[in-house]
Amino acid sequence: SQKEGETYKILSGVTNISGWAFNKCYTLKNIEIPSTVTNIGEGAFYYCSNLINIELPNSLTSISSQIFSDCNSLANITIPNGVTRIGSRAFYKCNSLKAIQFPNSVTTIESYAFSKCTEITNIQISEGISAIGSDAFYGCKGPIICNTNSVAHKYAENEKIGYRLLDNEPSNYGTDYKINDEETRDISKNQ
Repeated sequence: SQKEGETYKILSGVTNISGWAFNKCYTLKNIEIPSTVTNIGEGAFYYCSNLINIELPNSLTSISSQIFSDCNSLANITIPNGVTRIGSRAFYKCNSLKAIQFPNSVTTIESYAFSKCTEITNIQISEGISAIGSDAFYGCKGPIICNTNSVAHKYAENEKIGYRLLDNEPSNYGTDYKINDEETRDISKNQ
């Protein structure tokens, strides 16, 4: 059933939000989720095109597939520490997302998870990520910020996405990065 109104508060004590629960709730702008929720099903907020504010509870261990697909107004999201998996198309076409940072707990980012998020300009990926699915960041501006020879570094090179290396920083220079097959050095630290 469709939920009406701009703000929806889920009652404390609820542990599960079913898949597709808020599917196509075009008027929904804010949702409050209590810390008792441990699971949010696939596509739960699919195409909530006006959703701008949501805080995910720290009790989540997985971000389900298509959970925020086509949420065009969602400008930022904090992935809770403890989440290990970002599902396929979880944030597909979230065109207002500007940056994403993954906690150390995340090990898997599935295919198309952030595909066509055209405004993401900083994607910081920790060393703990062991798998990134195909086209996970297709269409993102980048760069992917990662360590040398990490899964993220290899992914960025294979997918031809700009990247910046965190661990390749000589004492007198900035970090190395590669965009459009050109090696560049940022020397802004010396100026």
